[in-house]
Parts: sequence; structure tokens; C-alpha cells
Amino acid sequence: MNNKDNYNIGHCELCGTQNISLINSHYLPSFFYSRMYDIKDKNHTLNLIQSDWTKRNMGDHQITKYMLCKYCEDLLSKYGETPFPNIALPINQRNPDLFVKLIRNLLPKTQNNLTLSKLDNFDNDSLYYFIISMFWRSSLSWNKNQYDKRTFQCHYPKQFIDEMKLYLQKRVIPLSFKILVIPLLRTPYNSCSLPKETNLKGGGKYYSFNIYQYLFILLNDTLAEEKIEGLQNGKIAYCISDYFENNFSYQFNRSYKESKTKGRKSLDVSWIDQKFTFGWSFTGSTQPLYFISGNYLVKECNISWTKTNT
Repeated sequence: MNNKDNYNIGHCELCGTQNISLINSHYLPSFFYSRMYDIKDKNHTLNLIQSDWTKRNMGDHQITKYMLCKYCEDLLSKYGETPFPNIALPINQRNPDLFVKLIRNLLPKTQNNLTLSKLDNFDNDSLYYFIISMFWRSSLSWNKNQYDKRTFQCHYPKQFIDEMKLYLQKRVIPLSFKILVIPLLRTPYNSCSLPKETNLKGGGKYYSFNIYQYLFILLNDTLAEEKIEGLQNGKIAYCISDYFENNFSYQFNRSYKESKTKGRKSLDVSWIDQKFTFGWSFTGSTQPLYFISGNYLVKECNISWTKTNT
């Protein structure tokens, strides 16, 4: 931003073009807000835990900033943001394609440590593009000023950032890291956790974010092979991981329970202690997946659906 008169003129963070009109880009894509409003109780609000561990009501404030030129904004939208909700989020209260395929392919009785490098009859490339775009966005500063504490800025190795940018622009597959896609199977999450970095006691670091029942991980190949048994070659790995799900659950619950509430209104959520006991259903879906006798069965049924507080 050059001055108050040309506040939307600057350099594009993705392609690097200077003195170009910038789009007021979303950090968290706009579809997430609309989907969250669709499933939440109308008497409750969307809440945010800030980087300073303060709970606050988001109101109508979405996290945006002038970051990208129109060409790059359109790239991220066309190849990631537009297809993602259609393949990964519920439509008409039905379990989404991604969630169903993860359950059906990763939970067979005889393959407890199964990992997959792709899902058949599924748009793996669009999912991968969206995940990379979210991790890349987190390398930027989205807070408006020094007093704005809404988000963290992740600090990646330069090689990671260079490879992410190259992939988003020219589809050159990154070689220095791997992406993991992990279904969260113990607790229903009416939430999104923006990308953050986690340092490990024995050394090493990984980056993660979640959207509803999915946990997305970025880490180098060495750490991936150490933490995921039977990891296959490829840019992405679909897997179940107690290690990463436990870490996520601990971090999520700690930040929720230890953060302070801004204002007098309670910002507690009703679903924080819920557990999956007999099957899995994606948040906002009335079509559960039942796990029966060590095998799986996809079954449609009519059950009451209560919208949840967020």
C-alpha cells in the first residue's frame, strides 16, 4: 500500500508484480463463513480465539487484506477455493465425498496402518491445491496493525515458501515437504483452526490447520516417515494418525479452555466435549457412516438434526 489515495495499489504477494491493483483477499475463504452460518444456531455467534489467547465474537468481520492481484486471486479461486467446498463439505446435509472416501478407504478391518497417495474417482489435485494455498497464505501477515491479534504468521523455511508459490502459479510439485490429510474421528469439530506451527520436543517442526473434520499437515519427508507408518511416495498422503489427532485435540482444547473471554457475553460452545461413539457423521450432515464389526457400511437414515452452537 503506497498511500491513503492508492491503498489498493502495491505488489502482489504471489507473483511479485509491482504497482498493481490488489484484491481485498480472504485468508480463510469466504465459503467457510457461509457454510458455518448455515449450520450454526441463529441465536449464537461465530467466535474466534486470537493469537493472544483471547476469545472474541467475530461479528461480521472476516479476515481480509489487500494481498493479491486479480490474476493470482482468480488462480487461487479457480483451482482451490471453488472446488474445495463441493468435494469436502456437506451438501444438503449429506456427508461430503472426501469424508466418505476417507472413512471407506482407511478403516477396512485388515488394513489398520493403511496410507494412500490418492483417492480413486476423486479430485485429488484440487484438494492439494487448496491445502497448499492455505499454508502459503499463512506465511503472510494478515493482521491490520500491531494491535490486531487475530492471526498467527507461520515462519516456513524459504525453500518451502518458494516451492509453494511455484506450485500455485505453475503446478511444479514441491519436493521438500509432504501433505497429510487426516480425518478427525474422535470428536465432531464445528470449527476451523488457521495454520500454525508446532515444535516437537525431540526437534523438528510441522504445520497444521483444520476445517471441520479434516486435519491438514505440512512437514518434511523425514518427519513424515518417522510419524506415519507405511508412508507411500507422492505429494499427498491420506491416513489416520492417533499421534497427530491427539496433538491437535490437546492444542485445541488447551487454547479453548485457557483463553480469556473478551466482553461479558459467554462464548462457550456446546460441542467441545462430544465424542463419536457408534459412527461418524461430518459436521452438518444427517447421513452418518456406521462402523460395524470391524468393517464399514454406508447407510442412509432419518435422524433428528440439531444445529450446533459455534
